Amino acid sequence: LSDLAASIERASRLVSQLLTSTRISHQPLSRQALDMKQAIIAMMADLAPIAAQKQIALSFDGADGLRVLADETLLRLLLGNVIENAVKYTPQNGEVRVVLTADDVQIRCAVTDSGPGIPESERAHVFQRFYRVGTPEAQGTGLGLAIVAEVAARLSGGIALKTPANGVGLLVEITLPRVYPA
Repeated sequence: LSDLAASIERASRLVSQLLTSTRISHQPLSRQALDMKQAIIAMMADLAPIAAQKQIALSFDGADGLRVLADETLLRLLLGNVIENAVKYTPQNGEVRVVLTADDVQIRCAVTDSGPGIPESERAHVFQRFYRVGTPEAQGTGLGLAIVAEVAARLSGGIALKTPANGVGLLVEITLPRVYPA
């Protein structure tokens, strides 16, 4: 019964992600000026119980008043998926750090974790649908980062995977166009 329940959960997650992927490309955007710091803090608050259970240190560093012109649902999906992946793949007693910076043109959100990372040779492939790093038993459906890349593109932004300065884990860098308050 537990195997059946796990299979049903995986199938439900796959169907949900397939529907999300389809909606992203066809749903009209409702763009509004959104505060990135508030959006990130809300996502981190949602994931704090999971992080606490794994004793993962969550930290945030970023300035106030950095705004993007984005669809709120898509921005939440983008940030939520990236931060959730960082928490999910970071081992017990690890660290997830989110840093928000900007220049005159764009906002950069860097999510760094102390997990296993993704080998450089596989980084370009993880944005393809159904591609998973590791063995067939690996977690996930292989759709999360494909969805994230599609959302970033719809919001006129980008996403890149890098090695953190300390050489441990993964750094996911999201860039979005900056807007200034009227």
